[in-house]
Amino acid sequence: MGDTRRPLLYLVIGGLLHVGLNLFFVIVCRLDVAGVAFATVLSMVLSCFLTLRCLVRTDADYRLDLRRIRFSGLQCRLLLKIGVPAGIQGSLFSVSNLVVQAALNSFGASVMAGASAAMNIESFIFCAQDSVGQAAIASVSQNMGARQYERTKQAFRDCAGIVLAISFVLSGLCIIFRRQLLGIYTTDATAIEAGSVRILVAQSLFFANGLQNMAAGTVRGHGYGVLPTVTSLLGACAVRIVWVYTAFAAYPTLLVLYLCYPISWAVTAVANVTMYFVIRKKAFAKNEALFTETAMTA
Repeated sequence: MGDTRRPLLYLVIGGLLHVGLNLFFVIVCRLDVAGVAFATVLSMVLSCFLTLRCLVRTDADYRLDLRRIRFSGLQCRLLLKIGVPAGIQGSLFSVSNLVVQAALNSFGASVMAGASAAMNIESFIFCAQDSVGQAAIASVSQNMGARQYERTKQAFRDCAGIVLAISFVLSGLCIIFRRQLLGIYTTDATAIEAGSVRILVAQSLFFANGLQNMAAGTVRGHGYGVLPTVTSLLGACAVRIVWVYTAFAAYPTLLVLYLCYPISWAVTAVANVTMYFVIRKKAFAKNEALFTETAMTA
């Protein structure tokens, strides 16, 4: 609904509680791993409670009335159609990354430490990119619901421009100050050098990662949940696995291994953007049919 302030506030409150409870359970109560688990669960419960409390008390159209909760087969089908493939897509990335991680482990502890530090830095840029992808889903789906189809096209163009601008600026800064950033995580010269290789390779095309994620979100906003999962399976996961067992097997260097990331991002970005333009007109027609079906069953 455009309210991003309160969700952020609830996450901040939950995060602060998480930190405080970690210190209390681990240092004071000496619960070790169990203490960290308790802190995580309790902070998540608090964030959940605050969010539900907001939904129940609001006077907006999305107000949650617990007494009027009913099961809707049509809505459940639509939710599962988009949600299940999105969940599968996330797990597929984990599988392909396991293959890459296994290859990375062969280079030793220092290289692994450098790669871990570089990935942590990379995650900050990904969070910025992902926020645009989430905005694309919300904007496109809202305008599909309002039957404002020209606005969905504008949302795609705006989100593409924003994600590219964010990526170029942040990736550029990351490349320029890579050694200083890696120095925050480790003082091992070998680890810093290995992390620098990953940053140089990955950030050179990291904008493609943001673009493919944003395009996938736009397609989901049009009501297509399976297609982005298929393109991610083929474009990202399959490419990485094949790369490890072919190119990296033939030339087992750190540079060759890291090349699987920008190549897979570029392939998936091209696939997702192309898919968006292919399904767009069909999605508008399906949406009109859905409105007709909903009106008839109301």
